[in-house]
Amino acid sequence: DVDLLLRVTASDEAALPPLEESLPQRELTVDEPLHMVSFFTFHTQPSSQERVAELVASLNNRLEGLNVRGSVYVASEGLNAQLAVPASHLDALRSLLDESDELRAVELNCGEVVAPSTRPFAKLVVKARRQVLTDGLESALEWQRGGVDVPPEEWDTALAEEGALLLDCRNAYESDVGHFVRPGAAGAEATGAEVAAEPLGTETFAQSWETLRSRLEHTPRDTPILTYCTGGIRCVKVNAFLEQELGFTQTKKLKDGIVGYLRHKRE
Repeated sequence: DVDLLLRVTASDEAALPPLEESLPQRELTVDEPLHMVSFFTFHTQPSSQERVAELVASLNNRLEGLNVRGSVYVASEGLNAQLAVPASHLDALRSLLDESDELRAVELNCGEVVAPSTRPFAKLVVKARRQVLTDGLESALEWQRGGVDVPPEEWDTALAEEGALLLDCRNAYESDVGHFVRPGAAGAEATGAEVAAEPLGTETFAQSWETLRSRLEHTPRDTPILTYCTGGIRCVKVNAFLEQELGFTQTKKLKDGIVGYLRHKRE
């Protein structure tokens, strides 16, 4: 149950080996565009370990048959997946999820469409884990109770909410790539300048809790708080923590995260 973050950099004196030499893999049997798809769910009641094992075996066999590549983590708290799915098999993936009571309500968060030659994932990995998103908390919160989901099409309006605090719940290296901004405060002294989201500045997700406690220690509990992350899953836990542990009463999170927001803009 230990998550490792590995960063690889090629020096001037060395070169990384080609993918074919370092990671043997079975080729995709279809030559068509691949949809980058992510989805997650948190169960209202924890699943038994027997049920987790059943889901792992079933999903592994069925997804392999659809030439899907990527990762699926199954735990008693829920499921988290990032996949590359052949375009002609998207409907089959939806039908597969509909067969399961736990996954029937899952929404597919479809991102970019890439060529099969890009090989976004080397293989399919379906495995059981203690948590689908390692958080470092001593006990689980009620993940279904954590603020309001803001659909991507309403996010720009939410950003304009006066007095709201905008938090980037990703790690520092992600926030450095780019972030949301919101309009500056209204009023006579307003400059009209945009206000950048406040990054948590963490190296791992488990560092979020002490960072939030410290940053929000003197913030009124009725302050509107807007949160976002890459695909939405981290904000489920962050907003549950904000409301259930810190006592904030007006939290909102970007549904489907940046991936869903960019899809909305493309469409």
